[in-house]
Amino acid sequence: MLQARLMSYADTHLYRLGVNHQELPVNRPRCPVRNYIRDGFMASAANYDSAPNYWPNSYEESPKPDCVYKDPAWRLGEVIVDRFDSTAGHDDYTQAGNLYRMFDEGHRDRLARRIAGVLRQARREVQLRQLCHFFRADEDYGRRVAQKLGIDVGEFLQQAGKAAAS
Repeated sequence: MLQARLMSYADTHLYRLGVNHQELPVNRPRCPVRNYIRDGFMASAANYDSAPNYWPNSYEESPKPDCVYKDPAWRLGEVIVDRFDSTAGHDDYTQAGNLYRMFDEGHRDRLARRIAGVLRQARREVQLRQLCHFFRADEDYGRRVAQKLGIDVGEFLQQAGKAAAS
């Protein structure tokens, strides 16, 4: 009976106090924990400054998943219970490409202009990473955004080819 309650305690804290229930002094772990749960309701203790609150990200010092701490799979009779990897086997580009191809010429141009206008404020590495996503959805999509950003796609593709060859 006591083992069954262990699961409900964390769930109860989450429901009653919110995602930051571990920041209350009585619930705070003795060893600091680095995660992406911050801000919001009941946030009080941590000062995260400008650290990113998302993963994956480009920052080496940010928390990353570690296989050492992964929960093992449970064998429950004839069934094995394990965490579902929501990132495996995704097709994130077909639907976006199909939508883009449905747009008329004017809509495509406005979309590329608006995306480039905001993406221009990002670091160069983020711009290039995002361009890869646009190219995977539709080649014309990637080329239009790259043109609006002033990025030479030919040079970019040559650099990517050299990196892949080495």
